[in-house]
Amino acid sequence: MSHFKPHPKDELKSMLLGTVKQLQTGKRDEQLMTLRNLACMTDIEKSNQDSCKKMCKIFLEPDVGIRKIITSILEGQTIDQVHNMIRNAVHQIMINVFSVLAMEGSLSEVIHRDESWFTKELFPHLVEDIKHCNCIHNACLSSKCLSILFHNSSIILAHAKSTRDLMGV
Repeated sequence: MSHFKPHPKDELKSMLLGTVKQLQTGKRDEQLMTLRNLACMTDIEKSNQDSCKKMCKIFLEPDVGIRKIITSILEGQTIDQVHNMIRNAVHQIMINVFSVLAMEGSLSEVIHRDESWFTKELFPHLVEDIKHCNCIHNACLSSKCLSILFHNSSIILAHAKSTRDLMGV
């Protein structure tokens, strides 16, 4: 691995845009495989650290299109076991991305830049996963996502306190 040359940012963005296209096909087996692959690419222990850090920064850029897909997957109740596995992969990706950005010291800045998406779109879905607890594993992963966000952003913490969404959890 020491001889591996990290991918340039534009190549990683192109790969992520291809991933977005694969996720839009509606074929759940392909979606699950693609999400699991993305989970590996965003895991700093399983991929090249430099490429992983770049990928995580690109991942949350609004123009990539992955955020809309993430929130649409997390919307509503789970319908079956495959849907639970897809949601599980999404949670794992979010944990990976948030952890890497937190380690790099840029998560708070990203949240500040895109506060609306984090507070109005992502946050409610994570809370609902915990409240409904259709899958205990996904509820735990949602809790872990929220924990990372709370520890790295006063914006998210203040939002949670002001909405009182977590009072029933």
